Amino acid sequence: MARPRVLFVIGHLVQSGAERFTYEVLRAIDREKFDVALLTKGRIRPNDFYYRKIQDLGIPVHRRLPLWYSRLQRHARPFYLALRPLIDVVYRLYAKWRLGKLLEQYDVINAIQLENYYALQPVLKDNEKVITYLMAHRFQYNYEPFDDAIVGRRYRFAIFDPIMREEYDQSPIASTAEEIHFPLVIDLSAATDLSQYARVEPPYRIGVFVRLAPDRPLAGILKAFAALRAKGADAELWLYGRGNPELFAKQIDELGIRDRVSFRGHTTSIEKTLREDGLSMVWMTSYGPVIAYASIEVGGYGFPTIFWNQHGTVTADQIREQTNGAIESYFDPGALANATYAALQDPQTLRERGKRLRAHVMQRNHIAGFIRGLEEKIAGVAAGRA
Repeated sequence: MARPRVLFVIGHLVQSGAERFTYEVLRAIDREKFDVALLTKGRIRPNDFYYRKIQDLGIPVHRRLPLWYSRLQRHARPFYLALRPLIDVVYRLYAKWRLGKLLEQYDVINAIQLENYYALQPVLKDNEKVITYLMAHRFQYNYEPFDDAIVGRRYRFAIFDPIMREEYDQSPIASTAEEIHFPLVIDLSAATDLSQYARVEPPYRIGVFVRLAPDRPLAGILKAFAALRAKGADAELWLYGRGNPELFAKQIDELGIRDRVSFRGHTTSIEKTLREDGLSMVWMTSYGPVIAYASIEVGGYGFPTIFWNQHGTVTADQIREQTNGAIESYFDPGALANATYAALQDPQTLRERGKRLRAHVMQRNHIAGFIRGLEEKIAGVAAGRA
């Protein structure tokens, strides 16, 4: 019996969250059971981080999706809406010519991110062989993300956060949308417990792994650090990530923490940084009880971590309850500072915090516990059973 042919569709292959997710799934999926390929809509460069890693896996990569269409959808929406009928006709003809025969060859199409599904939608007669992975919450879009969906079509949405169900339940396609739960996953089999590397004497160094950009939630973290210093903590804030530190220079000066904040640049290895930089603990972001890739990786190494909560209506007590105490996450800068100050005074509790987080992510985010279920779903779609 022939293996089901499975196509994954992604925007590009640079180093980013959805690309990390795609790579982890491609690496884990059983290729003796499935004939797997990848399609990108963006330009592929030979040195793109995940392109090189996927090449090493021996998985074919196609680049046929036109980038201009998705750019019109996302970045020039008023213009796009005005000319939408004409643009859609042109794109449909173009896409059928470029994509039609390619898509027909596959039994299952996995669209990673909703916007990548939309680039395929004009070519597909229905969604019977499509799974769409919602890799972003509704608030992360600058437009209503489900407005371009076709009423009456069947949608299979793979979600990593139960809140996402509520988001598309408010859309016109709610009655024909089904939910597949598949968390953000990585291979944690080689992640060793580094909790013993947490520095327990002053000056305490708090690390943050985050891209430096205007849309990143650093303002609250900087306020929390100022509040921690105001409590008398001999602490430093070390920020790791690409981007422009000058975006935050004004706030840092206003808070009076300039001499205690250090921008360390992008780190190529979180593990090496945790081992060698003498960090006491890490501050990361969560969306309620849900954490993203850098946080999962830090947690996999068992490093003490407290989170800044981007979901203001979910309380710290609710998050602790939902995660069995593994995730401490605060929306108020003062509360984050207080929790951090208390943790730094108790080295044993500090390191135990990291061990609890490690156990949590091993259970909730290690791909070994979830890939077989996804394979069964993909096989069911290929056979017309799901």
